[in-house]
Amino acid sequence: MKQKNRRVLLVEDEEIMALYIQEGLSRLRNIESKWISKGEDAWLAVESFGPDLILMDIHLGQGMNGIETANYICRERSVPILFVSGLSDSATLEEAREVRPVGYLMKPFEFSSLKASVEMGLAWTSHHRQIVKTDSHSEPTDTTHQSNGVVCMCSNCKSVRDQKGRWRRLERYLNQKFKLIFSHGICPDCFSEFYQDFTSENESNAN
Repeated sequence: MKQKNRRVLLVEDEEIMALYIQEGLSRLRNIESKWISKGEDAWLAVESFGPDLILMDIHLGQGMNGIETANYICRERSVPILFVSGLSDSATLEEAREVRPVGYLMKPFEFSSLKASVEMGLAWTSHHRQIVKTDSHSEPTDTTHQSNGVVCMCSNCKSVRDQKGRWRRLERYLNQKFKLIFSHGICPDCFSEFYQDFTSENESNAN
């Protein structure tokens, strides 16, 4: 059986960079790509093209920038966003994190980096769709959830007791029950509390 093409939407205002990325995408297996240059055109492209992954530049010239465009799309559709940008300042990175992208690919980059980032983003899409499909055909059977919806959680380490009385790490419990896979990042509050000195030092060195 022929495998269905995976669709990647590229939002990039620089033609040379767009052609470079599209050439790289053409070297990947079962990839169909579409390029647009303006954030304002992105939603119509999402509706008509139905992408499995969006590669989003941040600086798109006049009009909506990439972060604004990604926020708009994510309010309406569950499509993973992979930012592709040459911007690395702390303000841009913090704003981009709010979108919860599947990655942030720094320009310039080599084909190997593009391939790895795209494949990881498409894997996220495939897994997410499988979870939705499974949930729609199954009923929860875990007796850890009592009739009043209470789950027993350790007040110290936040482990959860399962239906057999075993204590599980919260991530493992949710993985077993809902088939969730966790990635790890740093929320803005923790970033400000624990990594502000690191950021300030990098910015000082850059200046």
